[in-house]
Amino acid sequence: MTRRGHFSTQLRTFIPAAIRNAKTFYDDTLIEHPWLNTSAMIWEQYPLQAFKAVPAASTAYPHRDMNIISLFMVNYQSASYDTLAEEIGKRGREVLLQSAGEDGHRVYVNYAFGDEDNEVVYEGPEGWRLQRLRKLKKKFDPKGVFNSYNPIKLYK
Repeated sequence: MTRRGHFSTQLRTFIPAAIRNAKTFYDDTLIEHPWLNTSAMIWEQYPLQAFKAVPAASTAYPHRDMNIISLFMVNYQSASYDTLAEEIGKRGREVLLQSAGEDGHRVYVNYAFGDEDNEVVYEGPEGWRLQRLRKLKKKFDPKGVFNSYNPIKLYK
């Protein structure tokens, strides 16, 4: 049974040096840790015309200035590697983020690992989304029943 972790961040654009840095990190990681041989570095980009046509103020999705989903997908077999796999995945995510020159970590909720702050997943530059989500959470889920996957935290 494969164990998997997604360590993702979003990017505005492809930067060749960033791709090279990520590839070097990936190659070095596989040499040092061959048990990660089914892992992958992934960049996803889709046609964005319809997505960009939706006004940012009318949607809950905050990161409309980001164009690429990048991730280090860590795949391995044994639970004995869980802690090390997480450390490596987080380093891979940092390589993707730093080498691309982004000013902050942002992640699409479905690609989040689970260690990200709510601001990274749910907030945008406008600053109103997380406040609104917290109000809705307090109203419709005051007992925190729906808290299993990237929950909205009522308080920081």
